[in-house]
Amino acid sequence: MCCMKHDLCYDKAVFENRCYDTAEEYLLPYHWKCVQNQTVCLNDENSKCGNALCACDTEVINCWKRFEKPKIDAKCDKTNHSHIRYPHSSFNFLSLIKKIFNMWKREFKLQQ
Repeated sequence: MCCMKHDLCYDKAVFENRCYDTAEEYLLPYHWKCVQNQTVCLNDENSKCGNALCACDTEVINCWKRFEKPKIDAKCDKTNHSHIRYPHSSFNFLSLIKKIFNMWKREFKLQQ
């Protein structure tokens, strides 16, 4: 439930044009601090995306606080990666680089 809300919050940031795309959401740093066990976002007027991401991450942290910490660590089964079939046969690295470049270009324009 918490993770789904978090994903939807990130999606909303892109939909409302606060973030350029999903790549930006996972690469753009933002500033925050912890005050008396509470997350405090240090809003930056030049980064709508950073502010949105901090708010989303704060929301998921507060959601997780409502649940008891698991008493045991979950173990992941080992996977034989040679048998995994990926839906996309080739990863488009150039597309990712272009997205990162556009993100930096957009952030640089906002700061001028």
